[in-house]
Amino acid sequence: MQTSLENQKCAISSLAITSLLLSLAAQAGEPEEQLIQQVTDAYGGDALRNLTFYTISRKSLVLGNGQSRIPRIDEPTITNLHFAVDIANGKARLENLFSGRGDIFQGTTINDGDQGWNINYSSKTYGAAQNPDVYAFAGSTMRTNDALLAYELNKVKDKAKIIGDTDYLNRPHVMLEMSFPPPQPNPYSLY
Repeated sequence: MQTSLENQKCAISSLAITSLLLSLAAQAGEPEEQLIQQVTDAYGGDALRNLTFYTISRKSLVLGNGQSRIPRIDEPTITNLHFAVDIANGKARLENLFSGRGDIFQGTTINDGDQGWNINYSSKTYGAAQNPDVYAFAGSTMRTNDALLAYELNKVKDKAKIIGDTDYLNRPHVMLEMSFPPPQPNPYSLY
């Protein structure tokens, strides 16, 4: 059985291999689709390409500062997040429990294709979501998951264009111009 340290070493090794593959692919001038295929293969291959459902659950302790004139870290907050997406049926659900600053806020956003609803459990209210697009209400959660970024990258591989490479924090990055929801003003980079 692998220990936590061994798992971390394996994860670091796979990231290093992915980085090397991307760097070599960029230097060899391989087309964008082959580069994206290598990234997708590194994060699950066909299992990722044929994804029909996924969930992200996380619990975070966030250190926040108070509302005084002299801010200090005195308001630790706990956030519980559960995000589930049924890709095959076009449905999504984001549950967020935030407790801190003397109150508890719990809300859920549900998306059923083109329609969306917000539910606020604290105030016992519900209504139409301001923006039912799953990328609008959960995009930040999705963009912090490497496997989901690889999944989204694979979806737009025919539109991606390599526009160069750069060195960022001593890591070689391949710069990609691509349409990824929501639209971003700057190109994405892979390392």
